Amino acid sequence: MCNQPRSILAEAYRNIRTSLLLSFSERPPQRILVTSPSPLQGKTTTLINTAISLSQTGARVLIIDGDLRKPRIHKVFR
Repeated sequence: MCNQPRSILAEAYRNIRTSLLLSFSERPPQRILVTSPSPLQGKTTTLINTAISLSQTGARVLIIDGDLRKPRIHKVFR
């Protein structure tokens, strides 16, 4: 998790957030799915940091961990 708000990595996730919000002309998306065909491609990291950056705008964020083999979201947020 990116815990340095002024880092290049944090800025990259804010760019992802802005791109997501601007990619829909009328209103922001209600659901976002993060997936990939293989393990260890950064899905959890991307999901967590994108959710944090979205929540910083005041948006309500709900994360559902659908990884039935190796769920990790609950460990990150305790």
